[in-house]
Amino acid sequence: MPRTAHRAARGPDAGGAGTAQPRAIGDDAVFDLHSANLANIHTTLAHNLKLYAETLPIARDVIDGRLQARHREMVILCSGWNCAAAHQWSHHRYVTAAVGLTEAETDLLSRPPSEVPWAIQKRVLLETVDELHDRSTVGDRTWSGRAEHYLEAELIEVVTLTALRT
Repeated sequence: MPRTAHRAARGPDAGGAGTAQPRAIGDDAVFDLHSANLANIHTTLAHNLKLYAETLPIARDVIDGRLQARHREMVILCSGWNCAAAHQWSHHRYVTAAVGLTEAETDLLSRPPSEVPWAIQKRVLLETVDELHDRSTVGDRTWSGRAEHYLEAELIEVVTLTALRT
C-alpha cells in the first residue's frame, strides 16, 4: 500500500507511530512532542563534511531556483509530512507565511491532494511529490502531464527538493 495512503494518520506529530490524527488549524502538537530543541540539521549533516559540502550547494540552488517560493514550500512540507520529519515540518511551517501560504493551506498539506480542492497546478505538484515518495520515480505519463503546468527546470527542482527531504 502506498505510504501516502496513511498520510492523514502520519506526519511529524505522529512520531512515526501511525496513530495521530490530521493536524488541526493552529495545532502545535509537533512542538509539544518535541519540546526539547530540535536538532539543527546543519550540525547533523556536518558529521560528514564531504557529503555536507557537496549537498549544500544543491540545496541552495533549489531554494533559489525557478519554482515559485509558494510551490517550493508546498513541496518541502508535503515531503516532510510524508516522511514524518518533525524538524522539516516545524521549520518550514514558519517559512510558508513569508511566501504567502495561509495557515489553513499549510495544514491542508497534511491531507492527500485528492481530498483537498487545490487548484490544478498545486494539485499536480503535490501528486508528483506523493508519487516520488511512494514509488521513488515519476512515470512518463505523470511527467508529461506535469509539463503542462511547469517548466522542465521547475520539475527537476521538484524532484530534487523531494529527494533532499526523503
